[in-house]
Amino acid sequence: FLLSAYPCLTVARRGGRSRPVIAGIQGGDATTLLDFPPCRRMILEVLRKATWIVSVNHLYLERVGRWVDVRDRSTVIPTAVAPPRGQSGWSLSGVNRGVVGSVGVFRRVKDIPLLVRGYAAVPAGRRRGLLLAGVFDGDPEEEEWTRTLVDEFGIADQVEVTGRFPQPEVFAHLRRMHVYVQSSSEEGLPNSLLEAAILGIPLVATAVGGMAEVIEDGASGLLVPHGDPRRLGDAIARILADDDLARRLSAGARRMAENLSPDRERREWLGLFQAVLRDFP
Repeated sequence: FLLSAYPCLTVARRGGRSRPVIAGIQGGDATTLLDFPPCRRMILEVLRKATWIVSVNHLYLERVGRWVDVRDRSTVIPTAVAPPRGQSGWSLSGVNRGVVGSVGVFRRVKDIPLLVRGYAAVPAGRRRGLLLAGVFDGDPEEEEWTRTLVDEFGIADQVEVTGRFPQPEVFAHLRRMHVYVQSSSEEGLPNSLLEAAILGIPLVATAVGGMAEVIEDGASGLLVPHGDPRRLGDAIARILADDDLARRLSAGARRMAENLSPDRERREWLGLFQAVLRDFP
């Protein structure tokens, strides 16, 4: 990560020799660079002096490029998630039909209030539940705003917030969903979206960050602008109303996940390590 790479620069230059330092840009790094001046000096130092910069999407490289030119020493390596062993994929059933959901630690950037608004915009006869598999962590105002909207729309009896759960249970929660939604205002490339794609759950996502780069709208998911609850609700409703569309998006999500496999990620990192080390004795 960018901040933890800062002390590594000093270690890499000890003893009168230079060692390569590869720094990775994740979602939080880019936000920190833009919004938190106390961290800015360290981050810019890393961007100037690191041997190579890796990002999960092209957008973040463009952002840091406003301050430091990294074009000749940067690479995009998308995140990968390993598929669950011995578990079946998603299928539409009477249990999950009509259930809309999301998974994660629901910080402000995840914009769960937007998801609540989008869900409420779906015709009542189509939606059967909003499953928030995760926890609001460290942001009581975001949780309060979410619950306020739930009460205002009169959907409290349809909303479930699971709280914390062991990581192996994530796929069980995902299978309870008819549609998986990532309503974030900004993202690198969220693991939860890729976990849903691995199972083949039909995806709806805001067209931000890495999600806009890996999802083919209409083929592996539906993309909508961030901040538009009506468009978000319309996309969700399209899938809930059309089983053929749901199955096509399910197959497309699986293909996307296969292209973003851990084997591919390992090969790309290994190739980068070998290329960088060739230039160092």
